[in-house]
Amino acid sequence: MDPTVVHRLKNKLAIILGFCDLLVNEMPENDKHRPDVLQIQEAARAALLELPPLPAHEFTSTLAKGDAHDK
Repeated sequence: MDPTVVHRLKNKLAIILGFCDLLVNEMPENDKHRPDVLQIQEAARAALLELPPLPAHEFTSTLAKGDAHDK
């Protein structure tokens, strides 16, 4: 899988996990939506485990390319 795609997917999953963490921490234990949020959180964590690790050199070169376009 292309490292850029993996990086983008991991970023999206990190956002989902971050929002789930915020929601779970703010929700009362008996909130009717809590099980749904926990299921989303579990699915996002499982999806992260399915993605291959990013090689350090690929990640660095991807960032360098992105930086060049930002200037």
